[in-house]
Amino acid sequence: MFLIPESRYKCDRLPVVTVALIIVSSVLWIALWMLSYPEQVFSNYGFVAARPHILTLISAILLHPSILYLGPNMIFLFAFGRQLEDVLGHLLFLAIFILSALAGTGLFYGLDRLATTPCTGSTGAVAGIVGAFWIMFPKQIFDVQVHLGWWHVTTFAAKTFAAVGAWLGMQVIVLIVHYRLPVSFLLWSDIGGLAAGLIIAVLLKSTLEARRRTQSPVF
Repeated sequence: MFLIPESRYKCDRLPVVTVALIIVSSVLWIALWMLSYPEQVFSNYGFVAARPHILTLISAILLHPSILYLGPNMIFLFAFGRQLEDVLGHLLFLAIFILSALAGTGLFYGLDRLATTPCTGSTGAVAGIVGAFWIMFPKQIFDVQVHLGWWHVTTFAAKTFAAVGAWLGMQVIVLIVHYRLPVSFLLWSDIGGLAAGLIIAVLLKSTLEARRRTQSPVF
C-alpha cells in the first residue's frame, strides 16, 4: 500500500524546475537500468564516503539506485515542490533542493566516513523540499490517494502534517525493503536534508513576512 498526496493549490506558473528534476531523474534511472553494467556506473557517479570527490557529490544528486527510491521521491517532489516553486520562484526552489541534497550527503559523510556503498543526494534533496513546505504551508489541504498496488482504494482530505507523515511512512518502507544494505546513508540523508529544508524555510518565511509588513500600506 502506498499514499499519493495531491495539493489543492493551483499554481500561477508552470513548475518548470520541479518537472525538469523529475524528468531528468527518471531518464537517468531508465538509462542506468538499460545498461549492461549499471552498478559500475552508479559506483563511479554515486557518492562514496570512503573516497569522496566533489564531482560525485554533485552527480549523485539526481541518481537513484532502484525504482523504490525513484518512485516515492518523484511522487513527493511533485506533491510538495510545485507549490513551493510557485511561491518562492524557480532559482530559490532549486537552491533549496541542492543545498538540502548537500546537507544530507554531508551529514552522512561526517558520521560514516568509512562507508563504501555508493549513495545519492536525492534522498536529502527531497527531504529538504518536504521540510521547507512543512514550514511555509503548514495548513495546506491535500487530497491523499490510497493505493494498493495499482488499485485505487480511497481518497481522503488531509492537511500538510498528514502528507508529511505519508512521506515519512514511505521512507520507513524503503528502509525495510533495503534492510540488507547499509541504511545509514538513507537515515542520515533524510535527517540532514530535512533539517536543512526546515532551517532555510524558517529564514525565508520570516524574511518574506517582514517584507510584506514593510510593503503594506499605512493608513
